[in-house]
Amino acid sequence: MASRSRRKSTNSSTNLGKRFVLSAVYYGLCVGTTALAGDHYVNFITSACVELVGVFVAWFTMERAGRKLPSVLFMLLGGCACAATAAVPPMYDMISTVLAMVGRFGISVSFNVFYVYSAEVFPTVVRNMGLGVATMLARVGGIIAPFVYLLADTWRPLPLLTFGVVSIASALTMLTMPETLGKPLPNTIASVENVSKPPPPILVPDGVVLPGDSDKPLIVFQKLTVL
Repeated sequence: MASRSRRKSTNSSTNLGKRFVLSAVYYGLCVGTTALAGDHYVNFITSACVELVGVFVAWFTMERAGRKLPSVLFMLLGGCACAATAAVPPMYDMISTVLAMVGRFGISVSFNVFYVYSAEVFPTVVRNMGLGVATMLARVGGIIAPFVYLLADTWRPLPLLTFGVVSIASALTMLTMPETLGKPLPNTIASVENVSKPPPPILVPDGVVLPGDSDKPLIVFQKLTVL
């Protein structure tokens, strides 16, 4: 019982923490476009195009590869790209700009996927409250994000390095969360641990013909019968 409670608490904490990190990094990269090397207008237009592509990639991948895998992989991509800017020499500023755009793309995909995923992880009885708390933390992350660029007074690559490190850490913690694509949504807190498990099949005695397509097994999840 204690291990189940810890699992539920870990999933909720990871969910809330990633919403905070995603929002902070996402909006941080948005407002930091003007701090990148190159023409500000070109950078802004490029950033908007990257965002648009990220939305379509998020929609395409989360319906085929699930919610968890794209969110983790693209957040790792964005975090690694942002962290890599710290290794770029000052005379190659345009490489840093390209890496920042790759980071923006990865965070954008993960940001859009996780908004769907986080709602599916919360059980129905607390989904409204859970999303409210997650949204509040996301807004706090968005408020803090612009101030991260003050770290550039200490070391110029430090803001993007900070975004990269927290993104990678957040993506790795998400590995403990369940996949929700094609799974029944949890209705109660007790059923959260079963969200990634298929509901147990019911054995039908010989000679009993089920209505509809008999090739599909009869599956019961809680009190809902699905043919």
